[in-house]
Amino acid sequence: MHKASKLLAILFAAVLFFNSIGVAEASTSKPTKVWDWTKGAYSFEGTASMENLYTNYRFTNMSVATIKVTNTSSKGSVKVKLRAIGPWYLGDKTVSTVTVPKDGTTTWTVRDLDPDKQYYIIFEAPCYFKGNISRP
Repeated sequence: MHKASKLLAILFAAVLFFNSIGVAEASTSKPTKVWDWTKGAYSFEGTASMENLYTNYRFTNMSVATIKVTNTSSKGSVKVKLRAIGPWYLGDKTVSTVTVPKDGTTTWTVRDLDPDKQYYIIFEAPCYFKGNISRP
């Protein structure tokens, strides 16, 4: 029994460590941090059955964005939206919506973005996905 307790403690510590270095790249709340494009494309991954998921970062300084999403679910499609942060009195605006079929991958390019605005991606639940956003 003592060995099992140690094993569980090590497993728990490993999970905490990997979550702290950014392995989980989607969250249940709207992002507040801005992605640094000098790091290259931003990769994301997530699963949720009840709550929508968001990228952990906002994206700015782009007039064109290429988004690639793989739906890792064999049960249903996932709806993905690129949204622009709006003023508090108007709310955020959806600028692109794509539905990725089950077990499918969709890549699309969004043009005519305002480089001064901030954008984020939302994945509507239920969702099982991985992918990335880049500036071509």
